[in-house]
Amino acid sequence: VIPLHDKHGRIVAFCKRYLNKKPKYVNSSNNDLYTKGEFLFNQYRASQMLENYQRLYICEGYMDAMSAYQQGLACVAYCGSELTKGQICEINNMIAHSKNIVIMYAPDNDEVGQSKIQRTWEKFNQFAPHLDVRVVKFPNEYKDFNELLVNDKKILELEFD
Repeated sequence: VIPLHDKHGRIVAFCKRYLNKKPKYVNSSNNDLYTKGEFLFNQYRASQMLENYQRLYICEGYMDAMSAYQQGLACVAYCGSELTKGQICEINNMIAHSKNIVIMYAPDNDEVGQSKIQRTWEKFNQFAPHLDVRVVKFPNEYKDFNELLVNDKKILELEFD
């Protein structure tokens, strides 16, 4: 079970992670304090870190955000198939000292993955055009950011597009 904290650090929902079942993740139902499409996992901790760092990392899932946090990066996860307008607006609101955003997608060099990156850039251009958005070039030999962490690779050493 993964507790989901709001931007003030309060637990507002939970996520269950199944190891050998489908669906893999099951979130709490939306409520007055939690709406999945507007929620950013690790926002509270990332906001605190942004006081000292110049870059906010954004990834798809809980485990990737935890791995990035373990590497000392200010990172949030949107935990869905794509970033929403609400999440982009929330990212825009939480960035006071930096306008540098790095999107981290796990390896997905097919057409679907490339179109997802293009749609994300378009959404940032529409809802937060002043932000400098870059995408990490992910090494094909690793399946996700946790695998990088386990293999002693650093996210900071990856190149950007």
